[in-house]
Parts: sequence; C-alpha cells; structure tokens
Amino acid sequence: MVALDRLGALHARTLIIAPEHDYTPLEDKREELLRFPNAEFVVIEGSRHGAPFDATEAFSRIVLAFLASPDAR
Repeated sequence: MVALDRLGALHARTLIIAPEHDYTPLEDKREELLRFPNAEFVVIEGSRHGAPFDATEAFSRIVLAFLASPDAR
C-alpha cells in the first residue's frame, strides 16, 4: 500500500498549495484533493514547480494565513 492510498484516513486540516504551471496538471491535483476529507487547495498563479522559491511572498502569505486561521487551533 502506498501513502496515497491512505489519504482518506487523514482527518487533520490540510493545506495543499499548487503552482499554476507545475509538471502535473491542476486537475490531477484537484482529483487527489478529493481523497483528503478536510483539505484546502490553493493555486499560486504564475508560479512554476518551485513555488516557495519563485513566488516566495504569495507562498508565505498563504501558509501564514492558514496557520493563523481560527480553524488551525
């Protein structure tokens, strides 16, 4: 069994960040998101595979907002 097969068992609030121009299509990522019962999916427009490096401000803003939200506690 691979890790992807166990995603449905993950009940923690989860943030999935995807770059708009990644190697895999956004639709594939959205499909994988359906396996997470409590996930938030955010696309960084204009970003490529290395979103934390080519879209540092957007990436940081998204992560900090996720961690600071009331649901994170």
